[in-house]
Amino acid sequence: MSIDDQLDAELRRLFADDRLDLRPRADAGGTIVSGARRVRRRRAVLTSGGGVMAVAVLVAGGVLLTGERHRPEVPLAEPPAPTQFSSQLPPAPVVPPGPTQSAPESSPAAPPHPSSPPEEVPSKKATPPPRSGKAPVYGPELEPVGYGRLRLGMSPEEAAASGVVLEGAGGEGCVTYKATSGTPSVASVIVSPNLGTVFIDPAGSVRTPKGIGTGSTREEVYAAYPGTSTGRGTDLHLVAPAGNGASFVMDLNTDGTVADLNLERNDQDCYG
Repeated sequence: MSIDDQLDAELRRLFADDRLDLRPRADAGGTIVSGARRVRRRRAVLTSGGGVMAVAVLVAGGVLLTGERHRPEVPLAEPPAPTQFSSQLPPAPVVPPGPTQSAPESSPAAPPHPSSPPEEVPSKKATPPPRSGKAPVYGPELEPVGYGRLRLGMSPEEAAASGVVLEGAGGEGCVTYKATSGTPSVASVIVSPNLGTVFIDPAGSVRTPKGIGTGSTREEVYAAYPGTSTGRGTDLHLVAPAGNGASFVMDLNTDGTVADLNLERNDQDCYG
């Protein structure tokens, strides 16, 4: 077999090798053959075995040359942008504990003593003032000078001129009337022919300007009016000074509380 036939067979064997996954150019064979012939002419003294090795070297060089020509061009990476320094300092790095360090174990909170009572929180609400114990008295006020528009000393005509309606037959001497208008409530009225109205007995619950009235105790009456005295020979009848020449006359219940409150002139001349 000639050297050309050996070269051709070797080339076919090399190109058929499955390990070569590169595809040579269409004119790669002619280029390699021309190069091999030039080498063969230069090295005619070499034996057939040496020629075959030379051809193998040239084939490998051609494969490398082909790979270099077909290698895709990779664009150069752009240089990184200059770093912009911030005026703020970076946060301090957190250094984890070393292998010999251990975080301190938190001791569990001790449970409260079972016998200890819970702590009381003082209330922010205002404490109401202590009550005096005296029950409030409700009802219209019976003044030391009269009741509503009716005044002590008024005659029936003067009472009518003030808007007070006195119902009654009239007559000589002291007369009892019923005031149905001009007073906070209906009231029995005694009129003297000499002194005018001398006694007013309101119906229902009334109170004095000092808060004494129906339901007040004997002690409360004496405390509000220190000059109070008993009358008509019994301690269930009290007379408290009202001022302006008048008195509050009270009848008491058997338990000592006020049952009825009246107003009379101290100089009345209609009864004893």
